[in-house]
This record gives sequence, C-alpha cells and structure tokens, in this order.
Amino acid sequence: MSQVERLNIWANTQRLWPLLLIIGLYIFLGGLYMWAMPPFEGPDEPQHMAYIEWLAKGKGFPPQGDAAWETPIRQEAGQSPLYYLLASLPARLVDLTSPRAEFRSNPYAFSGVGPQHLADNNNRAIHYPGEVSRLAGGWLALYSSRAISLSFGILLLVSTYGLARQLAPDDPRVAIAAALLLSVTPQVIFISSVASNDIPAASLSALMLWLLARTVRLGLSAGRALGVGIAFGLAILTKSSAAALGPAIAVALVWFWLSRHNTLSQTFRAGLFLALGTFLASGWWLIRSWVLYRSPLGLSTHDQTPWAIGDSEALVRFSMRWLDVFRSYWIALGWGTIRPKGEWVYFILLALAILALCGLTISLVSAKERLGVRPAVKPIGIVILLLATIGVAISLEIWMHRVIAPYGRLMFPALAAITVLLIIGWYTLDKRLPFIISAAVLTLALLSPFLLIRPAHALPKKLTDQAIEQLSSRLDLRFGLSPEEPVAILLSAEAQAHSMPAEQFLPVELCWQPVSQTEQPYVILMHIIGPDNSLVAGRRTYPGLGHFPTNIWEPEHPFCDLVHVFIWEDLPKTLVYQVELAMLDPETGKRLPVFGPDDVPMRGMFVDRVRLESIVEPESLVDSEKDNDLQVQLLEFDVASTWSRGELSSLALEWVTYVPLARDYQVFVHLRDPVSGEVVAQADGPPLDGWYPTSFWPPSQVIEDERTFPVPADLQIGSYDLFVGLYDLESFEQISEANYLGSIEIEP
Repeated sequence: MSQVERLNIWANTQRLWPLLLIIGLYIFLGGLYMWAMPPFEGPDEPQHMAYIEWLAKGKGFPPQGDAAWETPIRQEAGQSPLYYLLASLPARLVDLTSPRAEFRSNPYAFSGVGPQHLADNNNRAIHYPGEVSRLAGGWLALYSSRAISLSFGILLLVSTYGLARQLAPDDPRVAIAAALLLSVTPQVIFISSVASNDIPAASLSALMLWLLARTVRLGLSAGRALGVGIAFGLAILTKSSAAALGPAIAVALVWFWLSRHNTLSQTFRAGLFLALGTFLASGWWLIRSWVLYRSPLGLSTHDQTPWAIGDSEALVRFSMRWLDVFRSYWIALGWGTIRPKGEWVYFILLALAILALCGLTISLVSAKERLGVRPAVKPIGIVILLLATIGVAISLEIWMHRVIAPYGRLMFPALAAITVLLIIGWYTLDKRLPFIISAAVLTLALLSPFLLIRPAHALPKKLTDQAIEQLSSRLDLRFGLSPEEPVAILLSAEAQAHSMPAEQFLPVELCWQPVSQTEQPYVILMHIIGPDNSLVAGRRTYPGLGHFPTNIWEPEHPFCDLVHVFIWEDLPKTLVYQVELAMLDPETGKRLPVFGPDDVPMRGMFVDRVRLESIVEPESLVDSEKDNDLQVQLLEFDVASTWSRGELSSLALEWVTYVPLARDYQVFVHLRDPVSGEVVAQADGPPLDGWYPTSFWPPSQVIEDERTFPVPADLQIGSYDLFVGLYDLESFEQISEANYLGSIEIEP
C-alpha cells in the first residue's frame, strides 16, 4: 500500500469518526430504552411478535383480510414481510415455548390516541415479576427482534448522513448534525428499541433517498437508477407506506429530462431500470397480495379494526390529529400514552420546527451558497426531500380518513428527509444552532427512561406502618368469600377532590392491605351514583394503575392506588354524588362479598361522596357582597297559596350561602298556627333529599331545592303560616331566622 493510499484511508477515517461516535451514542440510547421498556409495550408489538413467531414456526405468510383476525397477528398480517422474515431467522433457532413469551393483555389500558397526561394504565400488557429473568426461548426471540430493529437504525443513520453529504458535499457539518439529531430523537430511539417494522422501513427509505440524491448530484445512469429502484422496492417490501415516496422519484426523473442533462429516451431508459429494480425487490409480494386478497398494499386487513372509521363524524378535526402526529413524531412512548407532563415541551419543539421552516425558505430563495452546495443541485435536492415529506403526509392523511392513526411514526418513511430539512433550516440561520438543539433533544432522550418510562410501569410503593397509621377515614373493609379468609382489606378510600366539573377525571385513592394472592385477577369497579340509583360515571381497572392485579399481590405489600373516573359530559345536575366501590370476578362478573369490621356483610358499598358540577345545567351566581351577617339566605321561593289535605304539595326554594358551611344542615318546613305559633305540620329533611349537603355548597351559587310537603289528612281546614329555614340536626340550633313564605289555605 502506497503512502498516498494510507493518507487517503487516514483522511476518510478522520472524516467518519464523528459518525462512528454518533452510532455508538445511538446504540447506547437504544439499549437504555430497550432495558426501560417492558416486553410488548411497543406499538402493536404483540402482533409484530405473533407475525415473527408465525413465520418461525414454518406456517408461511399469514392470511390477510377477515381471516387475519382469526390469528393473533390481527391487522399486522397485512404488513409487508421483509422485517418479519429477518427477525424470524434467530427465532427459528430457539424453542419458543421454553419459556414462552406470553402476552397477557390489559383490557383496561388507556388508548394511545390523543394527549394522555394521566399515569394510569399505560401498560398494554400485564407483567409478572421476574418473567424475563433470563433471555431464553420466546423472550430471546423478542429481544433479538428488538435488536434487529435497532440494527436497522444504524443503516438509517448512515443513509441520512450520506443523504446530507450529497446535498452539502463541501460542508460535512450538515451531515454530522443530521445524523446526530436523528440519533437522539426520543421517538426514533424508542421505536428502534422495540419489535417493529417502522425503523427498518425508515432506514431503507433513507437509503433510497441517499441513492436518489447521489444520482441527482453525479448524473443519471442505468446502474444508479437500478440501485434506487431496488432500495425503493425493499422499503415497500418492509412497509407499504414507503410507496408514498414514489412522487418524489417521479419528479426527480422529470427534472433530469427538463434540465437537459439527459434526453427523453435516456430518462425513459433510466426510469425502466428504476421500475425494474422496484419490481425485482417487491413486485412478487404486491402481485401475491393482489391475486389472493385484491389488496396489493394489504390495507383491507385494517378495515376490520375497532379503530376503523365508519363515517366522517368519527374523524378527529384536522388540526387536532396533525398536532398529535407532530407530538408523537418527537416523543410519545409506549402505546402513545407516556408523554412529557407539560405541553411546554411540545410548544418548544413546534417553535423550533417553525424556525427551521423559516431557515429552509431562506435557503431556497437565497442566491448565496450558504451550505457550499452547487446551485444546480441544491434546489432540486431540497425540493425532492420536500416532496418526499409531503407525499408521506398526504398518504397518512388519506390513511387517517380510513382508521384512527394520528401517529408520528407513520411519517417515518420520510424520517431522513424531515431530519435533513430541519438541519438545513437551522444551519441556514446559524451554523451552531443544529448542535445546540440536538444537545437539548439529547437531554430529553436521556431523561425519558428514568422520568417517564420506568415510573409509568412501576409497581405501587409499599406503605410503611407509620403511613398506615396516618391514613384518614379508616374503613378496614374485608373483601373475600368469608371474613375469615379475605383477599384484601380496604384500609381507606377517599376522593382526591371535594368538587369536580363534568368532562374531567376524578381521582379516588384506595389503600389496600393484600392478604392473599388469587388465581384470577380481580377487577376494581368504581361507580359514581346519583339520585334514583342513576349512573353518571364508571371505571374498571386492575389495581396499581393497571400494573398490580390481585394474582400477583404480596401479603406483605400494603399500598395506595389511584383510580381515575371520567365524569360523563351529560351529567344532568350539580349534586353531591356517591362513590361506589366493588371488586369483580372477571369471569363471572359477580361482586366479591364485602364484610365490615363487625363481620357483617355489606350491600351497596359507598366509600365517599363528591360534588360534581354539571355543564348541561350550570348553577346561577349571585353577588357575594352583602349587607347582613347571614351565613345563608333564602333568595326566592315558589309555593301555591292553597293546599289540599292528604296530598303532596310542592314548593321550590332558592338558597345562597355567603361563606363555606362546615356542617350539613337540615331544612325545616313548618305550618304554624297564625295565633299561637304552634307547629301543626312539618316536613323536615336534608336539601335535595340528601343529594346536596350544605357542607358542599359553594359561596355565591344559587342552590335550587325542589321539595314536597305531605299535608296531613286530619289537618283542620283553615289558614296557616308557612316558615322555612336551616338548623343543626344534632343541636337543633337554627343558623338563621325562619323565613316566612306567606299564608297557606288548607282545603278539603
């Protein structure tokens, strides 16, 4: 080897060492996320693994369409097979049943659609302690599938680096910045660390864009066109959504012809080679899917999903769905529910994206060679990347009209294009800006496993003896078939809000003392009950925010749990509602018996009460300023002047309190003799039949109390005075003067 060759190798090594360091950083972060994220907690990971196991067991390709839903692969059976074929190779070398990687579904998991800020049922799977104590059998197949996804990420980084080098050949900092940003984007790292075909599809799409940009820069030839076509076909063979990059390729071919670098026949010949490469890589699969299922891209399989959109009314507003696509492009971990607690993170990312768009616009219209790119190449290169991004976005918009799918990872076929465009935009404004932003994104990526992922899947903390002694509202209710052998003791239950508007989540804290494990996981049932046993909200969940079912409870592990109950929007009236709690057998649906401290069975167990505000009929407000010393005042009343003996008479009262009332007072309604003042009949009771105790009355709000008065059948005919007021049931002390409502004429 000559001295010149050694110098060239040394120079190339010196140029590539930043990329090698970036790849090392990416592998480290990917391994960190793989450790933090429990099995089957990647998007559709159970179905991806079912596809891999199906191939590993030699069953051939899974059926598509309706038949796919008779297999554990479900909607993923329509996916292109390349990733699954590769992941099935190591799976074929192990005994998948020793041990089996069992997916135990959490039926109460929250949906990944829309922002989710509650740390509640983020797990799609139920995880048993120590289930992955050793990597063998099915667990080894799962983690090897994750490793293959991570390995494709290396190709993604290299291809993105190469793509940026083609657009800015004289300034390697652009390529380094693009690879760095990609390697630290939390969603990219997360999707790379789970079993999924998203990163393989993104990497092969990036490879195609790299080869296409290289062809644009160096010139059109049959060999280069064939390479672009093969890469494009492999991307489609990995995920059919990569076909949305086709328009960008077509525009590049038109540019070759119109730029007069090539004749029409040369361009047509190159197009044929490109099509040939695409067909050789993916044509067989597309033809097979068309012949067998009349769906070359496998889309029809998704039409049977529960999240398929049947009509336009089910479609989320355009701005909302694309805002969620943006959020989940950057960071929406797990099944999309594990997100930063504050929206400010997304606001900053959105501002940075807008900043990049401004810089990109400047780079397109500026005549200066700010990136050191030859003018003939630079505009078309950026245009191709923009078309690639727009093509995938249009494809996703069409897809979101078919199924509910506002997921940023579905933009990943354009991941390399988006990343390079962001870097060019920031770099145009300031050469340091891409590296500063990447450092900030790296900080988010490093913190997420410890501040978001692990806490979202943590078991509840064990209560200390001191904490148990300090619990308020002790109940000590035993759940079980008998009081002698309970499953658990409910130490306390308390709503975490005194008042709550409709369309909000009401958190209720339950503190448990497990006594024994159960064969099946019992379900926590919580109902919010109103008058006439009406149901205004309900929730079912496994304990421990979905992570701690009773069949893995430990008797020495007392804990407190939160159950979030969503108050339905059609709450009919602002009242104080009862919180009902039960424990259900999931197989029979029967409630587990509950015994009080005296071993007496309990029926209809209400553990707390809470004021819920209706948005259907909001309460009226009055001026809080007053010229008297009254705590509570009767504002208005409506009562008939004539009553009949032996019948129920109605009266409507409107109260207002000027200060919070500490006690629950009774309403008295008295008929008095106008001469002696003696009470001849009365109808006392709590306001609104007990559904709105005075301790829950907020100051300045009008409380409407519809009441009935049973007129005694033996009451003498004549005129009587009607008085109402409030009093303390324990001391019988009135809290204000009796209010005179007028004279009532009693008729036969």
